[in-house]
Amino acid sequence: MILLLGLLLSISCSEKAKKSSSFNNSKNTLASELSPYLRKHSDDPVFWNTWNDESLTYAKENNKLIILSIGFSSCHWCHVMEKETFEDEKTAKVMNDNFVNIKVDREERPDIDHLYMSALQLMTGKGGWPLNVILLPNGQPVYGGTYHSKKQWNSVLKKLLELYKNKPEELTSYAQSLSEGIKSNNIIEVKSEESRFSKQDFNDKMTSWKSSWDTINGQEIAKEKFIKTGNLTFLMDYAYLFKDTNVSKQIKTTLDKMYEGGVFDHLEGGFFRYSTDSKWLVPHFEKMLYTNAQTLSIYANGYLKYKDLRYKYVIEKTVQFLEQNMLNSNGGYISSIDADNEGKEGAYYIWNKQELKEILGASYKEFLKSYKLTPIEKERNTYILSKNSYDPSISKEKLEWVNLLVNKRKQRTPPNRDIKKITSWNALLITGYADAYRALRDIKYLDLAESLAKDLHAQAFKNGKLKHIFNNNSNKKDVFLEDYAYLISAYLKLYSITGNSTYATYASDLTKIVLEDFTDTKDNMFTFTEKSKLVSPLVKLSDGVLPSPNSVMAENLKKLSILYRNQVYGDRFSKMMTTITPYLKEDFSNYLKWGNLHLQELFPLKEIIIVGTEAKRKSREFQNTYFPNTLTYFTRENFSNSLPVFKNKYVEGETYIYICEKGFCKLPVTSVKKAKEMLNL
Repeated sequence: MILLLGLLLSISCSEKAKKSSSFNNSKNTLASELSPYLRKHSDDPVFWNTWNDESLTYAKENNKLIILSIGFSSCHWCHVMEKETFEDEKTAKVMNDNFVNIKVDREERPDIDHLYMSALQLMTGKGGWPLNVILLPNGQPVYGGTYHSKKQWNSVLKKLLELYKNKPEELTSYAQSLSEGIKSNNIIEVKSEESRFSKQDFNDKMTSWKSSWDTINGQEIAKEKFIKTGNLTFLMDYAYLFKDTNVSKQIKTTLDKMYEGGVFDHLEGGFFRYSTDSKWLVPHFEKMLYTNAQTLSIYANGYLKYKDLRYKYVIEKTVQFLEQNMLNSNGGYISSIDADNEGKEGAYYIWNKQELKEILGASYKEFLKSYKLTPIEKERNTYILSKNSYDPSISKEKLEWVNLLVNKRKQRTPPNRDIKKITSWNALLITGYADAYRALRDIKYLDLAESLAKDLHAQAFKNGKLKHIFNNNSNKKDVFLEDYAYLISAYLKLYSITGNSTYATYASDLTKIVLEDFTDTKDNMFTFTEKSKLVSPLVKLSDGVLPSPNSVMAENLKKLSILYRNQVYGDRFSKMMTTITPYLKEDFSNYLKWGNLHLQELFPLKEIIIVGTEAKRKSREFQNTYFPNTLTYFTRENFSNSLPVFKNKYVEGETYIYICEKGFCKLPVTSVKKAKEMLNL
């Protein structure tokens, strides 16, 4: 849920802005943009501008409606609408003569996207991209939709222009009502009394949620299936803590079916964003960095929990894909790979039977015992590969087939890549690599995590503050809560694994910036943007394909309160948890990162603190085991002064393991086995 704590009319547009003589609404200005999505629209006959004070001020001064069109590089239907509608000269003339036309890459400006997607969902109950919204000159939305054919779009424009000319008061009244509706429906209700989820609350919500599960194909019953790693993470923890074997079975089914289906690229590795069917078979062919970063983490935990060698293979293939296809030569990882190439969705990835027979020769029939061919909708002569569930092995012969098909595929024209390097998504990948190391114990993955952390430290900061886009040639200055929250989380993960206190310091320093720049005094949550950026702040509480940045910050505060014994952080965490409880009770499955934090309160978080010369070695025995609700911190030196969690625990020449809860520790032991017994593992 996006919470808008003010009217939409004043977003990022200064009330004191002077007349802009530099703005010229007679040309397309996107050619010099970094974003491939925006540059692709630079050839449109539409006079597109970017979202900036000049374009917004021009609309107000000239009393023109605003067309705001939001999309992203790998969005298939964005490309379709561009070709069918925005490249049409007659349509462009209507837009240029009567509107101020603004294009936004949602990955560059998630704040604008969140804001107007919220408006669209309030208007229609639906969302999606391209997101096309028509605004009054003051920024209030009066119309919203997604993909439009040329005919549909021209009809919408005609009707809006007629209304604006003949009945402007009706549009103004509707816009005001919509803005007030968004405000009244989404104000955070701050509760003073402490509130937590009980075991009965969890049982009740889980019983209701289970009725919507797809027990054959995993996840929930749906016509399309998005990869919901946050939900799976919660379910893993819940299944362990509540000893619920049915939930554990559902997790395993979901992970198995995701791997077996076409949503996983069985040739080059990596996951597509979602499947267009209920069985994970036919993907929507875009590959996103955030998807693959988070699937690394969930399959790492899955491997620790189930010891399924297929999950190890998924991790290895996903890392291989990321290194070969998304790693930027200057460090950091690009944001996405397009769904389309050669004017066709998925053309790079699909096959016809004759091709496969020619490539595989005599082994074609044997190949079909391991892999199956799923026809692509509307194109019955082309297929996507998936895996037969009854053949779980990964043999040398199968790898040879994969190599043959990959070599053939690479002769095709590859899909376009969006070269933007996004701080928050790269931070998720640091965590993904760290989790891969924790599961597989291959130092390569830890090296990748630390190398990426160094890249961000070198490139993603300017004057001590983060940037959302950190390409060298980017002039974007925007930054969002998710950039800080995810990177703090990644630093804390690296600190737990490596014991390098520099990561703890980085996390602490960034948290101070968040508390200074993203705190809204009206409630206990953090704003999505820096407080000086928008007159109408946004607060993102619910999870989507990305975890709620507020829930991640709450978790960060909890960990830092333990590491530094900082009561201020602990109190802020408690207030956030009290505030979120009603939302979790009302819409359980959309707030499951918060659900994880409530599990940690219900089954109190255990601190495993290891101090002494053998601390690093012994810590690995805890980190290579799946059990939730624990934090592991270790040091081989006396860090009592700088890190209070280690205070009075260091003894020269000894290695002690302390099991603590809420700051109180049991008597230390020297045996990992004994410590695990104390944890009931």
